[in-house]
Amino acid sequence: MSRAVFVLSTGRCTTQALARAVADLVPGAVVEHEGLKARYMPRRVYRKPQALARALERSGEIEAKFREIEDLIANGRRYVDTGWPVYAWIPYLRSRLGDAMGFVHLVRNPFDFAASMLTHRFYVTSNGRYKKQGVIFGTDKKLIHSALAAGWEGFSAYEKCLFHWLELNAFGMECHDLPGFRGLYRFEDLHAGDGVALRALLSELSGAVPDAACLPVEDKVHVPLREPIVVSHSLLFDAVIAQAEALGYDGARLRAGYDPKALAQRYGAARWADRRRRN
Repeated sequence: MSRAVFVLSTGRCTTQALARAVADLVPGAVVEHEGLKARYMPRRVYRKPQALARALERSGEIEAKFREIEDLIANGRRYVDTGWPVYAWIPYLRSRLGDAMGFVHLVRNPFDFAASMLTHRFYVTSNGRYKKQGVIFGTDKKLIHSALAAGWEGFSAYEKCLFHWLELNAFGMECHDLPGFRGLYRFEDLHAGDGVALRALLSELSGAVPDAACLPVEDKVHVPLREPIVVSHSLLFDAVIAQAEALGYDGARLRAGYDPKALAQRYGAARWADRRRRN
C-alpha cells in the first residue's frame, strides 16, 4: 500500500472535501490540500525534465517538501496531497519515491469545470501565482496540444479554461502508464447516491476502509461568475469532447448538454445569493 498518495487533477474537483474526508479517516496521516500551492511552479516545469531539475536546485522550499514526505514515509506515516498544483511533479515523484508513491487521476465534466474555474477569473486577470504559475497557457512549450494552441490568442477566457482541462487530462492519461497509478475517478461519480466510487477513492487515498456514502461540495471561496461563456472554436470543442470520451464520459450527451445560458445561470450571482440565503 502506498505511503504517499497524490491526486492528479485540473482543480475544481471537490479536492477540499476529499482532504477533509481522508484526514477524518486516518487521524495520524499528514493530509494537505495543495501542499505548496502554486509555489510548486507547475506551469514552469510541466513536461520539462531539465526545468524540474533547475526548480529543485533553486527552490529550497520544493526540495524541503519532498524531503519532508520522504521522512514521513521512513517513519511509517502516511502523506496525502489532494490539491492540483502538484500535477507536473507526478512522474518525478514516482521516480524519487518509488513504490511508496501512488496517485489517482480525478476528472470533472469539462463544461462545468471551466465555468467553475472561470468564477475565479483565471485567464481574465494575471494577479497571483495561481494565475501565473499554476494553469497552462497555450503559449507554453512542450504542450501535448501545441497545434491546437495556435489559436490561443483568439480564445475566450472560458475556452482557455477548457484548454487547461484538455491539456492536463491528456497529461493525466500519459501518466496512467506509470507504476503507482491507482485509478481514474470522475467527480460526478463521487457525488452519486450509491457511494461506490467515493468509497473506492477514499480507500486508495487513506489506506483505510471508509463507510462514507456521500461527499459534500466544499469550496472555501464562493465567487459568482462574471465572465461570458463563449465557445467559438470548433476544433477546441471537438478535442474536448474526444478527450472526455477517452475519460469515460458520454460524448454525445456532453455535446447535446452544452448550454452556455444554463451554465451562466448556474454559476452566476443568483446561485451564490441563493446559497447565502440557505446558509
